Amino acid sequence: NPDLDFPRAGLAENFIDWKGNLAAAEEIVHQAKSYDYLQLSFNIIVYIDILNRNYDKAIKDMNSSHHEFEVGQFRFTPRTQVLGLIYKFKNDPAKSKLYLDSSKIQLEKMIKDNPQDERLHSSLGKTYAALGNYDKAVSEGKKGIELLPLEKEAYRGYYRLWDLAEIYTLLG
Repeated sequence: NPDLDFPRAGLAENFIDWKGNLAAAEEIVHQAKSYDYLQLSFNIIVYIDILNRNYDKAIKDMNSSHHEFEVGQFRFTPRTQVLGLIYKFKNDPAKSKLYLDSSKIQLEKMIKDNPQDERLHSSLGKTYAALGNYDKAVSEGKKGIELLPLEKEAYRGYYRLWDLAEIYTLLG
């Protein structure tokens, strides 16, 4: 049903990725009745804020969430990672490092308990990349792909490749 929030968030992402139309994406997201459905509608708002370089609003939106993680079959992202990245983009290295170090500790502990979860490895790779640790970042990104390659499952495996591309982008 296109009136549900989840499809609206996907449509908003399409407007961003396909046409680069942030205004249309914002309009679609703000028509949603709830910003919490699978946490996707909420995160698309933060994504739009970041792309608009409205970092203070992105931080406010992140801090208004009661969720500590974005969790789904494609991603596992600690809120601390997103906040660390926002502060990095905002050029506030002290706060960025504080949040990213917290993300690193959370993810390393979770990987000890769930070593076969490809989402955790990819997410840790992004955290390492934001912290500037090239070798660990690439290693974790590749580990995510190794655990769920495209040949095994193209639908979800694609996200591991996307994450590795984000890792390389963060590393420059």
